[in-house]
Amino acid sequence: MSSAEAQTASYNDPRPCSSSVDDGICISWLSVQYSIGRISLTMTVGKASHPKTDPNWQGSDLTNVSWNIFVNKSTAPTYQAIAADVLIGASGSPVSSGELSGGIWNLPDKGYTCDGNTDSVEASYDLSANIYDITFPASCVGTPSTLSVQALWSYDTTEGTGVPRIVSSPDGKDAACCSVSSDPATSTRSSTRTSTTQAPVIATGATPITAVQLAFTGLGQALRVMTLLSGALFLLGLLMLITLPGSRLLRRLAHRLSSAATETQRIGTRTISDSARTKRSGSVSWRD
Repeated sequence: MSSAEAQTASYNDPRPCSSSVDDGICISWLSVQYSIGRISLTMTVGKASHPKTDPNWQGSDLTNVSWNIFVNKSTAPTYQAIAADVLIGASGSPVSSGELSGGIWNLPDKGYTCDGNTDSVEASYDLSANIYDITFPASCVGTPSTLSVQALWSYDTTEGTGVPRIVSSPDGKDAACCSVSSDPATSTRSSTRTSTTQAPVIATGATPITAVQLAFTGLGQALRVMTLLSGALFLLGLLMLITLPGSRLLRRLAHRLSSAATETQRIGTRTISDSARTKRSGSVSWRD
């Protein structure tokens, strides 16, 4: 069963139960649902009555429906979910969550862990289907890994002066059914990729152009001149092959251009040497 599916269990009581059996004061079916951090408990009775109009609900706090809750495979109930016409909640004030009030009772501590005032405990009924139910956060019973239940219906016809009629399902002291497990934890991980563009870091104090930078600038210019002269010499060679009558004049011009190219190359070599010396001296000063 996947984490998206509810963990449910139910129990059909084998004893006869209808509106004609014990005036409908019986339990025929119960179910448990434990899903997404909430627990829902339901019971079907022989004949459900309206908590706000039935005098036996209003006349006595002994009329109620409840579920003993056994957590983590315990053999005795640890909590009790209870729904009644009026409950005194954890704050000491009456619980008013609708026509049927709900609360979760801690049996060992004898106090409410959650109620319908502030803890999302919801009790309801369906008279046409003879159903009472209650829904509450799993944290109200310690968020157990497993739980099982026993349904009880206490119905008082004596207006609090006598002993109410109490039925349970499954029948018997500390009898439990419908063991369920919690859903596996569902974690949605979202990965957000953040693209960060870092602006270039600009120093607050601009550094003047160094001698090394100047030397490399001069070197670049010398190399560009050498490239142009080499191209001119190539074109002149072609002209000498094509135009024989003007070969003497062209040879002179080619000699001058060759001399100029040699001088430019020498200047470029000297510039590179000076740049290297400047860089070495700069390296020494940086280390110092």
